[in-house]
Amino acid sequence: MMGLAPYGESKYAPTILDNLIDLKEDGCFRLNLDYFDYCAGLKMTNGRFDALFGGPARSPREPLMNEMAAVRGIPVIDQFDYILGQGGRGEYAQFAHDSHWNAAGHQWAAEALLEYLKQNPEICDAPAVSSEL
Repeated sequence: MMGLAPYGESKYAPTILDNLIDLKEDGCFRLNLDYFDYCAGLKMTNGRFDALFGGPARSPREPLMNEMAAVRGIPVIDQFDYILGQGGRGEYAQFAHDSHWNAAGHQWAAEALLEYLKQNPEICDAPAVSSEL
């Protein structure tokens, strides 16, 4: 449900509680798997989920996240551009069966973050960032 958390607004809470999750008083819950495809397919959600929320899931590369961060003054590091700049391909950073980062993806993310912090030392309260880990 992380992707449905619209930065402090609870506009999806009623839809989630009415359709996706049976939440008990003690904190236990039952997830309605009719809206999900990860048990049998290659996607996390299915068409029923898309219909419930008014359309298909956004592409991870859509600018919405960047726009929301910019409005709040939060810097964004584009990992994909960094990987391409290093001569890699985006799929090399992910496991073949899903889009989670593998070891190479985590390495590239760490390098991109270190490079960004070196170029923007004012972000850190600590002294200048060293390349020594």
